[in-house]
Amino acid sequence: MWQGHGPLAYIGEIDCEQIGTFPLDIKLPSSGHLLFFYFDGSFDNFAATVGTWDAATLQGARVVHVAGDASLEKRPTPTGLKTYPERQFRGRPILTAPGWEHPDLSTAFRTPGQDHRGFMDHPVNDDAFVEALHERHTGPLHQIGGYADAVQGPVEHEVALSALGNEVPYDDSRLDDEARRWELVLQVDTDEDLNMEWGDAGVLYWMGRVGESEVAEAIDEFSFTWQCG
Repeated sequence: MWQGHGPLAYIGEIDCEQIGTFPLDIKLPSSGHLLFFYFDGSFDNFAATVGTWDAATLQGARVVHVAGDASLEKRPTPTGLKTYPERQFRGRPILTAPGWEHPDLSTAFRTPGQDHRGFMDHPVNDDAFVEALHERHTGPLHQIGGYADAVQGPVEHEVALSALGNEVPYDDSRLDDEARRWELVLQVDTDEDLNMEWGDAGVLYWMGRVGESEVAEAIDEFSFTWQCG
């Protein structure tokens, strides 16, 4: 429930035990289920929008971990909400890559003192190479872990900026430092077969940050953003 606005739509879930058989780059719980909810606009005819530009609205996107030994039962969709078709995905490992704006790409390929034009001339930023990367996958790309398939720019920057109170300029090193702490947990693409349309062919991204204590074993903080064309 997003207080003052209404109930959130159920988008999907991750079976943590099953997904643990894949070579993931994120630390998810070893058992139970992660359930993902989003205020998709169906309840109030898009009067309210969830976005990182206003941290208070992020109550409109939630992740709930249900322990493996918890008793579960199906619940009906709240009145006024859209019900999405059920689809089970078995999954397959894929290769992902950061875009040219992502700090990981700069760290790997940008030489010290190199200006922006010089970096853009690097083969890793060549249009043909970037297009080939993008065209490896056809159709909707629902994804767990890896680098997000961003529509506009690094989703890590968006959640990092929100975590810093939206008060840090884009050229501030603190933004990149914070962005490196966030990882993609789940990406849900626009999908006609599931009757899912996020803005103009957009994508939903739930992001996570592993606890910074020495005993932290799994993501203990979540955030959210979305982008569209």
